[in-house]
Amino acid sequence: VAAPARKTEPRDVADDGAIRRLSAAVAHEVGNPLVGIRTYAAMLPSRFDDPEFRRQFAERVETDTRRIEAVIETLTQLGSLPEPARVPVDVSSMLARLLERERPRIRERRLVVLEELDRTEPCVLGDAEQLRFAFGLLLEQALGWMPERGDLYVATRHQDARGEGEARMRILVRFRAPAGDGLGFGDNALAVAAVDAVVRAHGGSLALESTASGEATVLIELPAPQQAGEHAVTR
Repeated sequence: VAAPARKTEPRDVADDGAIRRLSAAVAHEVGNPLVGIRTYAAMLPSRFDDPEFRRQFAERVETDTRRIEAVIETLTQLGSLPEPARVPVDVSSMLARLLERERPRIRERRLVVLEELDRTEPCVLGDAEQLRFAFGLLLEQALGWMPERGDLYVATRHQDARGEGEARMRILVRFRAPAGDGLGFGDNALAVAAVDAVVRAHGGSLALESTASGEATVLIELPAPQQAGEHAVTR
């Protein structure tokens, strides 16, 4: 008789590793605009009579405060998430709808999007609202990071349980980023840390890879229902 499958228990969003990544991302994304504001503020007394400097200072403060507000909004959303549910969620349909929501921006920037979404076994075990928040944030950042006429590849694939493990769903997001940089660094750090926190809370994993040529890959694995075709109770 085969041993029962070992289930991966979902964890609280406030996971120690996730907190460390979030802390580093917040320090970066809040610290950088604050440095800019302080620099302009230090120069203001000596250049107050320069109208061009005052204009630049006002623009810089507005831009940087908006960035800080975006960080606060993301943290507020993340902090309000309870322990995730563990019910079948059709993640393939969810990703398709999120991409459709981004269709105007995709057309405007002339991006190419290729989808290979598993429709036969499309479910993960999780919380639809939290996963929608995480994947929406990930796709939004990826599309914004891509150069005009870039290409985005999104795929899902169910993997059956092996040994004492459980069935998994693999979600792959791959795109061309500016050479020498990649998702998970710079302006994208907080978004990726937030997605990672949600994925880890679901008992999943997130891996990033960024090559020198500019290709960025995000691979997410989440627990999936054991039985093929198990009905998704929510999307």
